[in-house]
Amino acid sequence: MAPIALFEEDFTEVGEWLAGLREQGVDDLAGYLDANPGDIGTAIEKIRVRDANQAAVDLVEVEDRHELIGHLRPEAAAAESAAAFRSQLLAIWEGRSRVSTEFVGFSASGRRWDGVLHWQTGTDFEGLDLSKTIVAILDVTAARDAQRELAAALEALVESEREFRLMAENSTDMITRHAPNGDYSYVSPVVRSLLGYEPEELIGQSPFDYLHPDDLAAIRSTYDELLAVPDVQTIQYRIRRKGGDYLWLETTSHALRDAETTEVTEMQASSRDITYRKQAALELERAREAAEKATEAKSQFLAAMSHEIRTPMNAIVGMTDLTLSTELTAEQREYLGTVKSAVDGLLTLINDVLDLSKIEAGRLELEHIPFSLSDTVGDTVRTLAVRAAEKGLELEHSVHVDVPDGVVGDPGRLRQVLYNLVSNAIKFTHVGGVTIDVVLEELGSDHQARLHFTVADTGIGVPIEKQEHIFDVFSQADGSTTRRYGGTGLGLSIARQLVEKMGGRIWVESQAGDGSEFHFVVQLAAMRDRSDLQLSLGTAEDADQLVLLVSNVHAERRSVAEMLRQAGATPLPVPDIAAALHALAGAMERGLPPSVIILDAHENGAGDVAAISGNPAFSGIPLLVLTSTGQRGEAAEFRDLGASAYLTKPLEQGEMMEAIRAALAFENAGHGADLVTRHWLRERRRRFHVLVADDSPTNRHLAESLLVKRGHTVVTANDGFAAVAEFDKGGIDVVLMDVSMPECDGLEATGLIREREAAVGGHTPIIALTAHAMDGDRQRCLAAGMDAYVSKPFNADELLATMASLSRSDGPAQVVTPGPQPTQSEAPALDRTEALVRVEGNLELLAEMVGLFVEEYPAMVDAIESGLAESDLEIVASAAHQLKGNLATFAAREAAGAAAHLEAVARAGDARGSARAWEDFLDVFGRAEAQLTALRAA
Repeated sequence: MAPIALFEEDFTEVGEWLAGLREQGVDDLAGYLDANPGDIGTAIEKIRVRDANQAAVDLVEVEDRHELIGHLRPEAAAAESAAAFRSQLLAIWEGRSRVSTEFVGFSASGRRWDGVLHWQTGTDFEGLDLSKTIVAILDVTAARDAQRELAAALEALVESEREFRLMAENSTDMITRHAPNGDYSYVSPVVRSLLGYEPEELIGQSPFDYLHPDDLAAIRSTYDELLAVPDVQTIQYRIRRKGGDYLWLETTSHALRDAETTEVTEMQASSRDITYRKQAALELERAREAAEKATEAKSQFLAAMSHEIRTPMNAIVGMTDLTLSTELTAEQREYLGTVKSAVDGLLTLINDVLDLSKIEAGRLELEHIPFSLSDTVGDTVRTLAVRAAEKGLELEHSVHVDVPDGVVGDPGRLRQVLYNLVSNAIKFTHVGGVTIDVVLEELGSDHQARLHFTVADTGIGVPIEKQEHIFDVFSQADGSTTRRYGGTGLGLSIARQLVEKMGGRIWVESQAGDGSEFHFVVQLAAMRDRSDLQLSLGTAEDADQLVLLVSNVHAERRSVAEMLRQAGATPLPVPDIAAALHALAGAMERGLPPSVIILDAHENGAGDVAAISGNPAFSGIPLLVLTSTGQRGEAAEFRDLGASAYLTKPLEQGEMMEAIRAALAFENAGHGADLVTRHWLRERRRRFHVLVADDSPTNRHLAESLLVKRGHTVVTANDGFAAVAEFDKGGIDVVLMDVSMPECDGLEATGLIREREAAVGGHTPIIALTAHAMDGDRQRCLAAGMDAYVSKPFNADELLATMASLSRSDGPAQVVTPGPQPTQSEAPALDRTEALVRVEGNLELLAEMVGLFVEEYPAMVDAIESGLAESDLEIVASAAHQLKGNLATFAAREAAGAAAHLEAVARAGDARGSARAWEDFLDVFGRAEAQLTALRAA
C-alpha cells in the first residue's frame, strides 16, 4: 500500500470569506458556487499549507517540503480537483468537520495522479477550529488506471461482439466461430441459403463431417498446421449441402490465442461460394489443354514442314555453291547468285516461322552463357557491313566505356534482335546511314546490368499511327512495303518477344520521312571478373599471336584483319612498310613482338618482300605473302627473297591460319628455307575416310562432292542398317548421319554403332545431319550417342570444321613440320606476353600484382585445406574461384584450368573428387610457381 501524504493546512481565511458571503445574504452556497464557479479559485487562494510529510513531498515531486508551505495557487490545481474543494467549502458552510472524496492532482513534473482525500478540521466550544486542518491523500493512481483499462476493455469487448454480430448477420459470406477442436460455436444466418441448414443445426457439430472425402485429409492437415502456428490461412474445399450435393467454398480462417499460454482459444472463419469460379477455371483448363494440343500439333507440322523443305534446299544450296566454285560465264554466275539469294531468303522465312512457333508454344528457351558484348555487337555490324556499303550507307556502332563487356545471357538471340533491327534500318534507308549505340542504364548491387540499345537510321520513318502495330505478327507500317521492300512482317514481332523474354522492352520513336530510332532494353548479368569470361570462352591456340598486317588497300586490310580476329589472333593493320616499322617499334616497347608479318602484295610485290626481309628490325619474324596474281615462278622468287609462306587470293580463314602456324613452326625449327604454300598445306592435311548415311541421293551426292573436293574419301549408305554394315567393314574416321531415314533412322543406327564400340573399344565421331530445327532435337541426338549436330542446309566450312574438331583427339589435322616438337612439360606454365597485354605492357605493375598474389596464396591454401578437412566445400569452391581468377590474369592457363576444375567439383558437392582435384592443382601449380617468382622479381 502506498504511503499517505499528510498536509497541515489553515482554512481560517476561507472561513472568514464564507462568513462574508452570509453577511451579503447568501443562504445557499451550492447554488452560489454553481452560479459563480470562478469563486472556487478565490477560496483556494485563501488556503495556507503549514507543513507536509515526506510522502506529500514524493507525491507532488518537489525537492523538499518547504516548497509546499504557503498559500495554494489555483492555477496549480487540476480542473478535476474543483469538486473536492467544493465539498470542503460545503462542509465548512454546514459546520461539518470531516469530508472524504476523490481528488485529482498534478506533480511538479506534470504527472497526473488520482487520490482519495480525507479532510478533517479541529473543533472547539464555538464550533470548527479552521486553523488546524489535516488533509490526508492516498495515491490510488495505479488502481484507477487499472479500473479505467478494465472498463475500456469491457466496453470494447461489448462493442466488438455487437459489431461482429452485426457484420455476421448482414454479410453475404458465411461467418463461423469454432472451438479449438473445430466444432461450430456460432454460424451466421446466411448458412440457410448457402448450405440449407439452420444455424442451430450446426452448433456443436464438426465441419469435417460435411467435407468431400477427397478433400478431408488435406483440410485436416491444414487445420493442424493452423493450430500449431496460429496465422491466417485461406483454403478451398467441397462441402455437402443439406440436399446431398456439394459446392465449393473458399474459407479464410484466423486463430485467436490466449495472451498468457499462447494456446488457440477460438477459430474465426469467413466462407464464400466459389463454385462458379471453379467451374470457370475447369473450363479454362480444358480450353488451355486443347490450345496446347493444337499448338503442339502446329509445332509438329512446322517441324515436319521444315524437314521436308530443308531436305531439297540442302541440295539446292550445296549444288549451287559447288557450281559457283567452277568456271562460269558472267551470265551463269548472275543466275546462280539469284538462286542462292532466293534460297537464303526462303531459309530466313522458315527460321522466322519456327521461332514464332517456338515462342507461341512456350518452348523457346534462352541460353545463359558467358559472352563478349562488344564481340556480339561487332559481329552483327560486320555481317551487315557489305549490305550497307552496297547502298552507300554509313554503318557505325558505339559501345560506351562503362558498359560491361563480359556478360551472361543468350548471345545468339541478342544478335538476332540486333540483326533484325539493323537489317530493317538498312532496308528502309536510302541516304545517310545507320548507327548502333549501347549504353548502361543501371548496374545493380547483384551485378544485373540494364543495357539500352538504340538503332537509329535516316530512312523513311514510321507514321505515328502505325507505330503501335509494327511489332504485331505479320504487320508492317504500310501494306505496300511488302512489294517495295519485301519481308514477312515477322521479324519485329519475334524481336519484341525475345526482348521481353530477356526481361526488357522494345519501342520505336519516329516520324514519317524523318528517320527512326528503335530502342530496346534488356537485363544481362555482368561478370565480376574478366578472367571468368576468358576462361569460359576458351583460349584459342592463336589467341596470343600479334600479327602485323601490311596492305595499302583499305578493303583488303579490313577483310584480312577480320579473318584474323575471328580466328583468335590480334591483327595490327598498317597501310605501308613505314607504318609497319613504327607499329613494330611501339609493339616491342610494350613487350609484344609480332609473331608473324602478313604482306598483301600488289604492283611491287617483290620489292616489298625484299624490303621487309632485308630490314633487321623484322629479323626472325616469319613473312606470309598474299597475292592475287599467282604467276608462275612468283612463289619461288618470294621464297628466295625471304618469304616463309605464300598464298593466293581469294583466301580461306582456316587455310591462312594453317599457313601461319606452319611458318612459325618452320621458323622455330630453323628450317626457314622451305616455303609454305596452298599445295604444301593440302598435301599435309589429314584425310578422313567418311561414312555418309542419308536416304536422299541428292544429299549423299552433295556431301560426297564436298568431301572429295577437300581430299577425303567417302562411302555412302541410304539407311541406318546399311550405315551399320559399312561401319562394320572398318576404317571409318567420321560418320555423317542423317537423323530421319526409313527402316532404321540415324538415332537407332548410332545406338547400334556405339554397342559395337562398347564391345571392341574405340570411339568414332558421329555428326548428326538433320533438317529438324525445333528445340530438343540437338539434345535427342547427343543423348543417342552422337558427338555433334549440324542443321541442314549445312555450311561446308562449318561441317569440315566440326569434323576436324571432333577428330582432333584421335589425330588432329596438324601441319607436319620438321624437327622435334615441344612436349607438354616443356611448354611454359604461364604466358608472359599475354600477361603483359593485360596490363598494357607495364612490367612493373605486373610484378607488383604477382607479389600481391604470392602474399595472399598461403591464406587461400589454408582455406582450401581447412575446407577439405571439415567437408566445407563452399569454402573450397570460393578459394578455388579466387585462385582461378588470379592465375588467369597471369595467363597461367594450365594452373587456372586446374583451379577451375577444383571449383566445379567442389560446387558439385564431391568431397573425394575435390581432394583429388586439389592434389592435381598443387602438381600443376608447382610448375608455374618458379615462373611466377621470376616474374615477381622482374
